[in-house]
Amino acid sequence: MSLVAKIAPLCVHHEKTTTNKWQKRGKHRVFAMKRSNFANLPNSRGANSTFSSSTKGNTVYYSSIISSNIPLYESPEVSFDEYLQDRPRVLRAVFPSHHQSNRLNEEEWKIQMVPIQVLFVSACMVVVMRLRYKTHGKEYPSTVPVDVTSVLELQTTKWELKGLSSSSMASQFALCVKGTLYPERKGKQSHLKGHLEMGISFVRQPLLGLIPDSVLESMAETILRSMAEEMKHSMDVSLPKDFNNFRRERLTMLRQSSPHK
Repeated sequence: MSLVAKIAPLCVHHEKTTTNKWQKRGKHRVFAMKRSNFANLPNSRGANSTFSSSTKGNTVYYSSIISSNIPLYESPEVSFDEYLQDRPRVLRAVFPSHHQSNRLNEEEWKIQMVPIQVLFVSACMVVVMRLRYKTHGKEYPSTVPVDVTSVLELQTTKWELKGLSSSSMASQFALCVKGTLYPERKGKQSHLKGHLEMGISFVRQPLLGLIPDSVLESMAETILRSMAEEMKHSMDVSLPKDFNNFRRERLTMLRQSSPHK
């Protein structure tokens, strides 16, 4: 079954567009894109990304699946499980500093993505991302083996699309992001296993008339592609690199706190 079938209807709630909550704006990303099916992103280390698009009635669906299998260099004193428990740090590794983030509660963060521009239309995606840490096989997703020591679940719970000429246009978009991160160990080898599914849909509304459907379709495609490319880089590079920094920091702290012989 394709991902677009899994996410229709999409699983997040649209939040009414608000103004001026976030004053700083990052540099616009500009993409020149055509209406077409996505191709695979180039693989760099171990994260694979696929894109697809389909149309059903007046709704256009775009979807992406990212799977990773990256070597981890754990030590007996510091494990990847300990790193996953530090959810604010993991979030910063997944969504770098050029995004603005604000912690809402114990599990949720509000993240403003970098603004995106397609032709003459600019929009900014704001998502609420929930991170849940689970261990000992309790309430694991069906895709995660029960013998895995811990898993971090990521899922969007709300979102906004700012910058379109009216909130009614923004409401024609729907977004879903969900995934898992966990360590897989076989003998002395450890790997970061990640699986991420993303989908965005656009409902054609010819009567709106203010922005052509082709532009809105390109925007939906661009939003998903930019998010997928960034998430792939996070799984490929940012998370393993930040875990190595985390491990070195913890080992330094342990050496400094241990009594001298």
